[in-house]
Amino acid sequence: MVGLFLAITARPAASFATGKQVELASVELVESTGTIASCDDDGVLDTGERARVRVTLRNSGAERLERTSMTLSSGDTNLSFPEGQKVSFPASDPLQTVTAELAVKLSGPATPHDLALNIAYRDEEQSEPGDKTHTVVYRVNTDALPGTSILEKVDAPFPAWTVTASPASTPPWTRLADSTTGNGYFHGPDHKETGDLALVSPPLQVSQTEAFRVIFQQRYDFETNPSGIPYDGAIIELSEDDGLSWVDIGASVNPTYNVTLDASRSNPLRGRRAYGGQSLSYPAFTKATVSLGTTYAGKTVRIRFRIGTDDSTGATGWDLDDLQLEGVVNKPFATLVAHRGMCINRAPVADAGPAQTVNERRQVTLSGSGTDPEGGVLTYEWKQTTGTPVTLSDASVPKPTFVAPEVTGDTDLQFELRVRDGVNTSVPSVTTVRVLDVSAGNRVPTVQAEPVLNVTEGDTVTLVATGADADGDALSYEWKQVGTPAVTLEGAKAAQATFMAPTVKEPLELTFQVVASDGLDVSAPFTVTVKVNNRKPVAHVEPVPKVDEGTKVTLKGSATQVDEGDTLVYAWTQVGGPTATLSDSASATPSFTAPLVDADTELTFQLIVSLGGVASEPVTVKVLVRNVPDEPPVARAGGDQRISEGSGVTLDGSKSSDPQGAPLRDYAWTQVDGPTVTLMPAGPRAMFNAPEVDGETALTFQLQVTDIQGLSSTDTVTVYVIDKVAPPDTGSGFGCAAGQDGGMPTTVLLLLAALGFTPRRPRRRSP
Repeated sequence: MVGLFLAITARPAASFATGKQVELASVELVESTGTIASCDDDGVLDTGERARVRVTLRNSGAERLERTSMTLSSGDTNLSFPEGQKVSFPASDPLQTVTAELAVKLSGPATPHDLALNIAYRDEEQSEPGDKTHTVVYRVNTDALPGTSILEKVDAPFPAWTVTASPASTPPWTRLADSTTGNGYFHGPDHKETGDLALVSPPLQVSQTEAFRVIFQQRYDFETNPSGIPYDGAIIELSEDDGLSWVDIGASVNPTYNVTLDASRSNPLRGRRAYGGQSLSYPAFTKATVSLGTTYAGKTVRIRFRIGTDDSTGATGWDLDDLQLEGVVNKPFATLVAHRGMCINRAPVADAGPAQTVNERRQVTLSGSGTDPEGGVLTYEWKQTTGTPVTLSDASVPKPTFVAPEVTGDTDLQFELRVRDGVNTSVPSVTTVRVLDVSAGNRVPTVQAEPVLNVTEGDTVTLVATGADADGDALSYEWKQVGTPAVTLEGAKAAQATFMAPTVKEPLELTFQVVASDGLDVSAPFTVTVKVNNRKPVAHVEPVPKVDEGTKVTLKGSATQVDEGDTLVYAWTQVGGPTATLSDSASATPSFTAPLVDADTELTFQLIVSLGGVASEPVTVKVLVRNVPDEPPVARAGGDQRISEGSGVTLDGSKSSDPQGAPLRDYAWTQVDGPTVTLMPAGPRAMFNAPEVDGETALTFQLQVTDIQGLSSTDTVTVYVIDKVAPPDTGSGFGCAAGQDGGMPTTVLLLLAALGFTPRRPRRRSP
């Protein structure tokens, strides 16, 4: 049998839902037993004590919870929260439980009362927003006096009952407390696995003359199948031989057993009469009485309440409260009284100090100490347990001394320290002193230091030597610089020497040596190299305002914490956004053309500045490139022309342009009217020969230009081809010569054309 597991808990019913949901699984008030935060380790919160409220929540939804928290509060002004009132829970997956704790402390008068603690819990993303709340009640400022009562009210934190469970891994009977009243009761679970659980009373000394009775309150809920056949159940048994054998006393109980357990199941109580199904008026408690008369007069007995379960499903189980004995001569149960303030005196702790290694004939000091949880005054007791005996200067002080004995070989001496606070004695603490045989003569000391130091110009550099002497002799030290440039060493005759790192243009190495002396011999020198580096520059970049796509942008970098004349190395890289080509990534002020973007887009550039191989931390600048809505290009086919037939004509669209200033991608000339000619395109231009015409004839051409975005526009130009007409052979009467073919003179034709007349060419006649 083992002691009853004592947990003051609240057990709300579990539920499950869709979405994000969280439910309360349990609440425990955990006393800080074994520490000075607890006065008497009795499982009850008393004035002056600290405890921890341990809350377990269940993810009862269908999604992961990551923002779960709880807040504690109380209307009792004497309850405080040393760690605050709110705490977060770990993330949880569906059906998973998570636990968090907060400390509470009770102050004020040590008066017994019921303390209500409010728990508000939530997940910030739960389907139903807002806090869920639960209140638990704890009885505080009480002490349990064992062996003072024949009434077991199950309110004492440590009842005198024991429990058994088979298999041993099966959760046993426990003591629970009603979360709203604080009233305690025994709970035996009805498991879904095969199990045998028992709650066993302390020894009961039955009267020689009086009738023996046990009166108790009970309620039960055990598994049955849908047809009502009982699978799980409970019985009451008695033992006269301190638990070696048991007899069923159900026939002496009123009300007695109400079912016969199914015999085909794996229940250890299968086929027996037992309590099964649900008790009358469940979940209310009802009275039961065990009447044994004088059958066990003068005997010492135990009674156990036993539950048997099969491997099917489970149910709630069996609850017991207010167990009243009659006809017994002992008082096995505890009575609750007001807190008496009788705190446990906790044992002090001894510390014998670190192990030591010394030379023979040297004085040794033991470094003992002790602590007492209550802060009591301690006394000390040293004792040598092994090795060549020595005489301590005072075995009752923390740090006694002795002279290491002469030894013929290295020898260990062991000492033990105990401390006392007037009530309790600590467990012993042990330390070892190794005494070295140094009869072979003086041993040369050794010295070492950090072999390589990396420092920055202007730093104060500390050189630290550590020496060792096998004979335990005191050591002196001497530092010196080897090489140049010379620096001023301070403390060159000590274990620690310092100097100021010089200003450098490039990394520089300084070399130092140190030796240790025991007064007789000097150690071999130890060399230390100090690498002096340039100060790390601090890079800066100027912010860049918003720019339009296609425009030129200049980045401006600089550095501080550098000296005048220092050669800085700039390294620009693009680390975000569409690629832009920098004019010179090693320049302090590189430039680039903002790329064309479909929407406002951010480019990110990084600058690192180096000085003498020491690089700055990277800094970045962001450039927001704005998308400029694209307008179509403007086609300009040139002005209309008048050309004589047979002449060469050039169409010129070079005045076409893109409003964004970007180059045009394509020029396309087409003829849309007039006698067909053969166009010879040449970029923005096109050429053709004017055809022969019978009279002035209009030829219309269209130019379509397209930009790099694929947008286009058109323009037209008209070329008027003029018929070459020869003047007639006779006089014209206008004082000018006529053409050879009898037509009008050219001058007249041009004049008529300017006036809007188009003379018809006379038909040539056959000879």
